Amino acid sequence: MPASYEPVIVTLKQRMPATDEAVFDAWVTPEMAKQFFFTTPTGEILVYEMNAVTAGGFTITERRPKPDGQPGTMDVKHVGHYIEIARPSRLVFSFSVPQFPGDETVAALDLVSLSSGECDLTLTHSLGSSDTARQVRDKTAAGWRAVLGRLEKALASQA
Repeated sequence: MPASYEPVIVTLKQRMPATDEAVFDAWVTPEMAKQFFFTTPTGEILVYEMNAVTAGGFTITERRPKPDGQPGTMDVKHVGHYIEIARPSRLVFSFSVPQFPGDETVAALDLVSLSSGECDLTLTHSLGSSDTARQVRDKTAAGWRAVLGRLEKALASQA
């Protein structure tokens, strides 16, 4: 298969300092999700709507400083829907960011409970096989690492 047709997939694994139930719930409870899911430490949440049921959706809009030190702010909107909800082990959702190029993509979270009271989280984000997907692979991975770092802090603050 030519490289241009190979799907681009970002996979991250991280041990979380909470049970699989607590981690799962953090992703689908707006009060908790606001601390990490498609938000940034320097942003201002304008809209945070979440209907975490299969075929339900979410809309998250945050006003953020422009990237690369540019003056001013920009409103970044994430929209998506839930494809699979299997508490506490699996959550699959699609999303897009309408003001940026690229198609709707799909992210999956798989959680494995550990006897220590922690869990292992595997995040798999399928970006598609477009040139845009290849161009944003590293930036996407860095973004998800930041999300998981903020999630870990939010979970630790709940302990």
